[in-house]
Amino acid sequence: RDPLTAGHSRRIMLYAEEIARLAGLSPEKRRVLRRAALLHDVGKIGVRENVLTKESRLTPDEYEHIKSHVVITRTILGKIHFSGPNKEIPDIASTHHEKIDGSGYPEGLKGDEIPEGGRILAIADVFDAMTSHRHYRDRMEIRKVLAHFLQNEGTKYDARFLKAFFEIPLPRLLRIMEDKSGVVLDEADREKLKDFTLRDLANALFQGNEGNAPEFVRLFEKYYYHPN
Repeated sequence: RDPLTAGHSRRIMLYAEEIARLAGLSPEKRRVLRRAALLHDVGKIGVRENVLTKESRLTPDEYEHIKSHVVITRTILGKIHFSGPNKEIPDIASTHHEKIDGSGYPEGLKGDEIPEGGRILAIADVFDAMTSHRHYRDRMEIRKVLAHFLQNEGTKYDARFLKAFFEIPLPRLLRIMEDKSGVVLDEADREKLKDFTLRDLANALFQGNEGNAPEFVRLFEKYYYHPN
C-alpha cells in the first residue's frame, strides 16, 4: 500500500537480528524475534490510506489514528494459533512503540513489563524511521539520529540492547540500510570500514572535529547522504 516504506519490516528484522545476536540472545529467541519483526506493522492494514501515504506531516488527529496500528496488530496476531516459543510473537510485535520509562503506547508499559523482543524492535523501528526517506522529509542528519539514542539510553530505550546496537559494524549497518535499493558498498570502502562500529562513528562525530573528520566517518557519510 505504501511503496516508500515497503522494505521497512524487512530492515527492522535485519537490525533486530543484529542487536539480538550482539546482545547474546539464543538462536531460538532470535528466530521468534525475526518473525515478530516481519509482522510488527501488520496492523497498518487498518490505517486509512490517505494517512499512511500522506506527503506532509501528520495532524494530531492523524497521528492518533496511525498509532492505532499497534492495537490492530495485536488483535490480528492474537487470532492466530502460535505454538511453542512463537506464542510470544503477538506481545513482541505489538510492543515496539512502548518505552522503558512508560512514555510509549498503547499501554504505557515500563521496563521489564515490555518483552525483550519489543525493547529491541523499539530501537530498530525508530532508527529505521529516522534514517529512511519519508514522504515529507529526507534522511535525518546522522549526528541527530545518534544523539537521540544516546540522550535516551536507559529512559526510552533499554541500555543493554542499545549498547549492542552501537556495536553493529558500519558495513553491516549500511548493507541493511540500503537493503534491496541496489546500492552496493565498494569492496575497498568495505575494507576501510570493517573495523569500525556505530559506537566509533558516534564517538568521532561528537568529538567536535567536524571540519577534520576521520576518513571512515567521511566514507560512511558518503554512502549515508549520497547512496546513489
